[in-house]
Amino acid sequence: MLLHAETTFGLNLLRALPATNESVVFSPVSIALLLSLVHSGAKGKLKTQIENVLGDGQKVDQKMDNYFKYISDLVHDGNTEDFRFHAANRLFVGKEYKIKNNYTGAENLDFKSNEAAKEINNYVKSATGNKIKTIVSKSSLKNAAALLVNAMSFSGVWEKEFGGYSTFMETFVAGEEKVQRWFMHAFACHRTFAWDNWFDVLILNYKNPEYRFAIFSPKRKYGLKKVLEKLDAARFQKLLSSGKSHYINTYIPKINVKTKLLLKDVLPKLGITDLFNDSADLSEIADELKITNGVHKARIQINEEGTVAAPEFSSVQYDNEPGGNDPIDFFTKYPFLFALVRENHPVLMGIYRG
Repeated sequence: MLLHAETTFGLNLLRALPATNESVVFSPVSIALLLSLVHSGAKGKLKTQIENVLGDGQKVDQKMDNYFKYISDLVHDGNTEDFRFHAANRLFVGKEYKIKNNYTGAENLDFKSNEAAKEINNYVKSATGNKIKTIVSKSSLKNAAALLVNAMSFSGVWEKEFGGYSTFMETFVAGEEKVQRWFMHAFACHRTFAWDNWFDVLILNYKNPEYRFAIFSPKRKYGLKKVLEKLDAARFQKLLSSGKSHYINTYIPKINVKTKLLLKDVLPKLGITDLFNDSADLSEIADELKITNGVHKARIQINEEGTVAAPEFSSVQYDNEPGGNDPIDFFTKYPFLFALVRENHPVLMGIYRG
């Protein structure tokens, strides 16, 4: 899967999310990894749909397998003392189905048992290092035949930390609502900054140099919805790649966002229409298998240590082109797009709305 297609998948997922005034976060690569479990056991139309959405229509299994191995390494092999991913990724199949011997991505579960939800939640809790403790309820498993479960959380330390002494309360404007939020401030530090006609982008580095956190703040203070409708992978990647070091006065809100997505509501909008239908051919997993739903949960916390305006413009104020001697003020007081990337691959994406 090309970087362009991967970014397109993430942006399309973002646009497919149910309309809400709440902040959201999800992991494009983690959802892609979950779909790899399906792809390896699917046949026919469903398999083609996954390839079209994830792989630019590549139909050669070896190419898709190589990509799925790559994103698995992307998620799991980057852990260091200062940066750690926690991921859960599993297909639970009802005990009445016999899983094929050559399929390794699933396990049987008695969904009618009073302990079924507890077993799934304990798995997610353990796999995410206690970062995500619940993902399903007993009632959500009613009539379940098979369930895709995916969760991701992470922790990371900034290359240049924000001082806790400089955190202050400030007004964040989300539509007609104004709320008080804690903002972090760092004065006149070298940060990576990029811009174009739509966005001002602040890119924060982690101690692990492969990872960066990018804030895409729309130039128009209420303009996020409009630019997201038109934002494509080429512009997204160009902004990530064109950033240069500038003196920046940084003012950004502390972030603590947790989102649960029901994939049955999202994936059909992207073109994967057969996954939760009776027509899905999943015979490489188990005969006559039907997947009832898929659940994805992600969490992001941004604080001082890391991750555990002019009337018409929202984020950056400067009199001349960036790059002069005076620091740029990057002040995000309005909703913005954010992304955690590894070598520009969108590991996490979301919108902060206060």
